[in-house]
Amino acid sequence: MIEASFAETLSGSDYPEALEAAIRHVAIHQCTVHIDDVLPLLKVKPLHPNSAGWVWTKLIADKVIVETNESLRSKDPKKRRHRYPVYASGLFSGRRA
Repeated sequence: MIEASFAETLSGSDYPEALEAAIRHVAIHQCTVHIDDVLPLLKVKPLHPNSAGWVWTKLIADKVIVETNESLRSKDPKKRRHRYPVYASGLFSGRRA
């Protein structure tokens, strides 16, 4: 994970900032956050497939998202139906649907 985040930093990639902004956007507008909610908002792609982990970890530490015991399979065919965590939003203040 350190190598992946370092590669993004060295390249000057906008991916980490775009990913953080997308996660925050979803967290403000929904009570839960899942990778399938975030990916459609991203216009840039990571240089390394593992470069997203540290962004999610940072947002957990900042209490933007909160770990739950839930996970769902991704609907993205590129994700090979891998199970990804469902996070509770630490920013959502609306009513639950």
